[in-house]
Order: sequence, then structure tokens, then C-alpha cells
Amino acid sequence: SLGVKFLPFYAWTQIWAAIMHIVLAMTNMCDLIAWVTRYSCETFGCLIAIIYLFTGSRSLGEYFYHDMEAALLSLLLGVGTCLA
Repeated sequence: SLGVKFLPFYAWTQIWAAIMHIVLAMTNMCDLIAWVTRYSCETFGCLIAIIYLFTGSRSLGEYFYHDMEAALLSLLLGVGTCLA
């Protein structure tokens, strides 16, 4: 839709990322990563937790449409796992 071919754009993006990584490694800029890593790590962890919670609650909710006994057992195990 933007008139940009995907593969050449992707290839140049990866080449640019490789050059930046090489330059950062050669200049020993690993000490500066401590300023960025904590935030990006926590943000990514939050994203993964939200995805797991959403997927788990959706799967748990689907049980209630099919078999009530299995749904209640799954709910009990899910709440027990959460509280443990």
C-alpha cells in the first residue's frame, strides 16, 4: 500500500541493524545498555504476561460452553495455580 517492496526493505533494515550492532560492539557501548535494558525488559515481560492472561482466560471461558464439570475443575485449578 505504500509502494515499498517488502524483501528489499527488510534486507536493508537487517543490514543497518547489523552495522549498528558491529559499531556498538567495536566501541564497547555495552555499558550504556544498562540504561535501556531494564525498561525494555520490563515492558516485554508485561506484554508476555498480558498475552498469557488473555489466552488463559479465553481458553478457560471456552470450557463453560461445552462441559460444566470440566469448566469448574479447570477454574478451580486455574485459581489454585494463581494463588499458589
